[in-house]
Amino acid sequence: MDVTVFDDIFGEGQTPQLLLDFYTYYDEQGEEFMDVEVVEEGPDYVSDLLGEEVVDDFVVIAKHGSDSLIAYWTAGEADGQVPIVWLDSEGTPNSVIAATVTDLFSLLLYDLGFVYDVVARLDNLGDEAEEFADYELEEYLEEMDEYEGYDDFKEWLEGFDVEPAAAPLNVVRQARQAFPDLEAWLEDH
Repeated sequence: MDVTVFDDIFGEGQTPQLLLDFYTYYDEQGEEFMDVEVVEEGPDYVSDLLGEEVVDDFVVIAKHGSDSLIAYWTAGEADGQVPIVWLDSEGTPNSVIAATVTDLFSLLLYDLGFVYDVVARLDNLGDEAEEFADYELEEYLEEMDEYEGYDDFKEWLEGFDVEPAAAPLNVVRQARQAFPDLEAWLEDH
């Protein structure tokens, strides 16, 4: 992965170390450890999904096997921060999901299907959406055992003080409140 694509967001040499080290970790893994794929051709994926006119507004971090994308949304910058978004391959839901890369990885410890479930719950229930119960979170984490290298990945993230989000719905809700509405922006573009 050419990490210089993040220089426009953070400044040259200022990309968060966790993100840089993730790409190194990803490249070194011999087995699947979660449902994320690193892609070199991020702009092509954005163009295919949303159209050429918005390619410069997103910097892809990774993609799901369904071709949904996790990306920085540069046009959504607020107070000097650039949000991380979910761009769904089926067209919906599209949403801000994290304010920081640490928040993103605290969600990814559940897997990208879970991130989709969080966004869908918020989209469907709005302010009525309740946090996942502890037993639901435990079930998601138990499902991660299917990935052979997941325990190593989790241990690696602990070195950055990243653990599974205790209140993942609130992580996404707070990020959505801190940044512009992605879905509305996409409708205008």
